[in-house]
Amino acid sequence: MACGKIVVMRNERSQASIAGHGDTAPAILRAASFGATYLLVSLALLVLFPPDNWDGGRWPRLDLFIVAWTAPPVWQDGDTWFINWVGHPIMGALLYSFARHAGNSVLRSCAFAVVASCVWEYGLESWFEPPSWIDLILTPTVGPLLGEARWRLRSRLLTTPPASRAGRWALAALAPVHVMWRRIARTAR
Repeated sequence: MACGKIVVMRNERSQASIAGHGDTAPAILRAASFGATYLLVSLALLVLFPPDNWDGGRWPRLDLFIVAWTAPPVWQDGDTWFINWVGHPIMGALLYSFARHAGNSVLRSCAFAVVASCVWEYGLESWFEPPSWIDLILTPTVGPLLGEARWRLRSRLLTTPPASRAGRWALAALAPVHVMWRRIARTAR
């Protein structure tokens, strides 16, 4: 009887940890380190290949950074429809996924996407263009919805692992963060 209680308690603890209610500091730090790496790599790519709407070009400008913190966000930052309505939600979904894969709950993962989006708009991209309302709204709202949908599809695929190569490719396409986490965990051993 006592042995059964121990197993149940261990199982409840591990489920709490998986859901993000266990040891939260490491889960948030893992998500933050992965998210920061992603944002910095994205910024580096944008600096190397600046979009047309970056008026300042590829070099950071202090005057744009100051304006970002002293004026309200703009509604149109020059991003195309595709970037605003497809690219930003995908970015939000990836940020959300970083937090979910690190062991955070849905709520913590949503909060992570909001904070990471603000860090991107005000801390990184603001050196090149003003923050945008559209980016601040779409990235942390539509992104987590996409991210959770992908999370659930991924979970379903993982409960019955795909036997075919096509199935494994589908899993990788639906859950690239999962594949990255598995690769990182494998190399850390």
